[in-house]
Formats: sequence, C-alpha cells, structure tokens
Amino acid sequence: LIRALSSSLTCDLVALTTGELHDKSAQGAVRDNLNLRRLITIEKPQRCKSLCGIAGIASGSPLGALLYRSRALADVLEQLTSAQRYDSCLILGDICMAQYAWHVSAGRMVWDLCDDCVATYSRRAATAKGFLRPFYYQWEAKIIEHYIRNVCSMFDSVIVISEENGNSLRRSYQKPFEVVPNSVDLGQFQ
Repeated sequence: LIRALSSSLTCDLVALTTGELHDKSAQGAVRDNLNLRRLITIEKPQRCKSLCGIAGIASGSPLGALLYRSRALADVLEQLTSAQRYDSCLILGDICMAQYAWHVSAGRMVWDLCDDCVATYSRRAATAKGFLRPFYYQWEAKIIEHYIRNVCSMFDSVIVISEENGNSLRRSYQKPFEVVPNSVDLGQFQ
C-alpha cells in the first residue's frame, strides 16, 4: 500500500519500530525501496502485555492503544504536520495507531482499520477456555466498540481488508468503509 501510494505521491512515513530500523543505512534502504521523501523512525515502547490488559480494563482503553502509546511519536507528528500542510494522512495499524489522529493536521484523514476487531474479540470470547479469558475478550470487544465509535469521527474514510468486515462495520458505525483487500488468499485458511 505504501509503495503504491508513493509511486504517484510524495510521501513521508513516520513509524514506531523495533531496533533494527534505527540504523541509518537500513533506514536509507527502506526509504529508497518505498520511494519515500522522508522516513522517521521512533523506538516502539516495550510494555508488558498483561499489565496493559489490566490497565485497559481499568481505564476503558483498548489493549493495542496502550501497547503502542508513544509520546515521542505524538510529538513528531504534531511538529511535522504543523510545519508542513499535508493533503492526506493515512494511519496504518488498526486500533493500535488510531490514537495518533489527534496529533495530525491534514486535509483528509484515512484510517487503515484492517478488520472488524470487535467481531474478532467476540469470537475469541466465544471460544476461549478458562474462567477469565472469555470475560476479558468480551470486555475488550466492548472497549474497542466504544473506541471505534469515538475515533471514527476523526477520519474521512476507513479502510478494511474484506467486504465482510466492511459490511459489518458499516452497519455498526454508519461511516464509509473502503475495502482494500490484502494479498493473502483467505481460501487457503478455510
């Protein structure tokens, strides 16, 4: 998706990454490979998933949003988009990255939600074993549903990977959900 966009548009990419992309030569290779004007990498915070899960239940925030919360990334996005007017901003990374929309100024905002996370967690709740897991997954589904409802208003459109996900989300949120399929043949997994 990024390569397709950057072949016809001038693109900057700001990303949370692990250590291997902080090397300048690795950054140069990625920047050239994706045809980017600028690549800015920020070290992804290392957080304990269990503690973030507990914090999510207490705060009403989705687990992914807590795992990927980065003040450094928010600051870079604010500085970058206040210094230069962007026509469009595409936020990749589903629930984990949507929180950064509050820190971006652009003419058009697009969110790559990927799939219906609420349905995914509801399915997990229905099949999870043990006492706490089904409860946790159902609670996370409710948190995500509320979060999506709040965040959707910030985006002009939202991208999902299948028509099934798009239809499900359109019914729940009355928002334009655009289907951009990924390159994986899902028939191989059925």
